[in-house]
Amino acid sequence: KYTPEYVEKIVDLHVLNGGMSRYKKFEIIYKEFLGIELTDKKSKELGRQFSEICYDEVIKAPLVKGAIKFLKEHEGSLDYHIVSGTPHEEIVSVVKDKKIDQYFKSVHGAPQLKKELISLVLEENSLSKEEVVFVGDAVNDIEGAKQANVFFVGRVHEHCSHDFIELVGKNSIKDIDGLEEFLIKAGLLISI
Repeated sequence: KYTPEYVEKIVDLHVLNGGMSRYKKFEIIYKEFLGIELTDKKSKELGRQFSEICYDEVIKAPLVKGAIKFLKEHEGSLDYHIVSGTPHEEIVSVVKDKKIDQYFKSVHGAPQLKKELISLVLEENSLSKEEVVFVGDAVNDIEGAKQANVFFVGRVHEHCSHDFIELVGKNSIKDIDGLEEFLIKAGLLISI
């Protein structure tokens, strides 16, 4: 409501930084676009408003094609973890409300950075970096995987930024239907 002239820039920032915490986006918008100080109180209020607007739509949205099939087919042989830029309590709630919580050994969200969350998953599960594959669809996902030194597979879709597509290169899939084949070809998964 304060910045009709910045709407396009704000939407672009949001879409092109899919893996970034909404609170970090608020900081950028206030500092770089508006030139206004963002207080903790205002940031929390914006986060609450964002959740109110988006939560139901996220719950109604379909899962990525092939996700449930992959989760079911490899249940018991692979452990699944979620590392998200969404606030922790909210991502836990989303996973539960989408009725997919039974597949995930752990769910982690912001405010911690992706690198920190990946390291936490490694530590809590006594995993080596070589045992982990991070599947994501944003530049922040690639950066987190690179900083944590784990293998990254990018899910490239119509809303991905050009930067993301360039960074992913050949390590890409269109949807989760292609993940098993990709992992087998890369020698990271044995065919079942």
